[in-house]
Amino acid sequence: MESYCHPRQETLNGPGMMQVAASCAGGPKQSLTIVRPDEPSAAVPLHCLRTCLNGDPSSLHKAGCAWLRSTRSGSADSTLLRNGKCDKGYLADAEPVTLHGRHVLLLSVDGTIPPEMARPADIEERVENTSDMAVRLARAVEDSERLAEEVLQNYEQLSLLFDFTSQIAEVTEPEQIERLLMNRMARLLNVETLEVVSSRGETHVLDVADGTTTARHWRDEPDAQYTAFAEQALLTHSVTVKSANDRSYLLCPLPRLQDQHDVVVVSRPSGAPEFISGDLQMVGSLLTFGGNLINNSELHGHLRQMSIEATRALVSAIDKKDHYTSGHSERVGFMSRMTGEALGVTVDQLDHLEWSGLLHDIGKIGVAEDILNKPGKLTDVEFDQIKAHPRMGYEILKPIESLQPILAGVLHHHENADGSGYPDGLELKDTPLFARIIHVADVFDALSSTRSYRKAFSVERSIEIIQEMAGAKLDAEITATFTAALHGLRESRPEEFASMFPIALEEELV
Repeated sequence: MESYCHPRQETLNGPGMMQVAASCAGGPKQSLTIVRPDEPSAAVPLHCLRTCLNGDPSSLHKAGCAWLRSTRSGSADSTLLRNGKCDKGYLADAEPVTLHGRHVLLLSVDGTIPPEMARPADIEERVENTSDMAVRLARAVEDSERLAEEVLQNYEQLSLLFDFTSQIAEVTEPEQIERLLMNRMARLLNVETLEVVSSRGETHVLDVADGTTTARHWRDEPDAQYTAFAEQALLTHSVTVKSANDRSYLLCPLPRLQDQHDVVVVSRPSGAPEFISGDLQMVGSLLTFGGNLINNSELHGHLRQMSIEATRALVSAIDKKDHYTSGHSERVGFMSRMTGEALGVTVDQLDHLEWSGLLHDIGKIGVAEDILNKPGKLTDVEFDQIKAHPRMGYEILKPIESLQPILAGVLHHHENADGSGYPDGLELKDTPLFARIIHVADVFDALSSTRSYRKAFSVERSIEIIQEMAGAKLDAEITATFTAALHGLRESRPEEFASMFPIALEEELV
């Protein structure tokens, strides 16, 4: 259907000057304006008024286009149009006509007329809407700032967690793991002190600033509310936030072995930032992870202790085959570790070294007791049986995968520096480090112990003998290190030293 138009009066732009707009079914399309040059008021087509002059006819000379301004002279300059169109793309035309005997200019502008400028009521409504939008925008900005702050806090927490996991790989003792865990947690929550409440009644208070820890009994606390919080947390095993006495408390369970739980208590004074849900989630995850590490370390320690005790019981039973060497293997294991420590052997290797020293004579289980305890000189055949014990011990331990690192020490602890030892006659440069260390400790302990064929030498004389053997039979550097470490043990722990070598010390007094 074709659109139709009918003229209607639109506005009056001054005395006797009528502006007419032709309206169509699709909206206003054409405006006709009569311009009388001798009248002071300016008549302006609706298109121009609404598009360029922002509803203000008086702004014609500042905002109007060159063609519109030329109409003020009574004759429009059509050369200022482009293909009959003004700067805004409307079809424009101007015809001089005579109206009631007066020369006037009839302006015609074609194209969809823009809507009217907003009325004051509309402006007020828009201002109100704008104000409301500004409030919503401010709230959104505030929410964004909170979100950004939480994101930054989460980033810092993740950084500290990564730092914790990277450092925890180098820590093996449960106490060290717990201390590192508590330090990281205190930094994550930005607190100065942190407490670990035990179900056994103890509380360990960590001062983050100086790293010190003090212990007390939390059930003796004068603050009954604090005690109630701790007891509830021990029972519920859940992360909770409590408030009392102008302080905010965050309580979180720390899993321990055998379904036991401790509770970590963090508090903030009134006025400090409150604990948020992110704190609860982070602390719960961190303590679950850290608690499992502590438990695994403790369990590993228990299993290790059980293994050592079982091995010592076995070694003690073997030592008892030789009535004169009770405790020999345990002393050799201890002194081997002591010497390895002085030489700078790593912690993991020290464990292997101690086990190697502890088990170095396990092959004697296959040597007859009458040979081990024979008071006189051994025959060549009997001595060959004695010399077979390193390889026999090696074969006994070889099937055990976890003992592979100690086998070389067991097999070669009777090799001499000059190649005269057994079972393979290795020289010093070919003899493994563990074997050379165990050899020195073994010879010293044999000299300082009473044997079936002689009395024990004194400690000082035993040291003199191994120093005389250094270079030919024993590794000279290890012998010197062993001697220095032994003197250090005697001076720093005299009671322990005396319990290890009572007979040799008696010989010194004779």
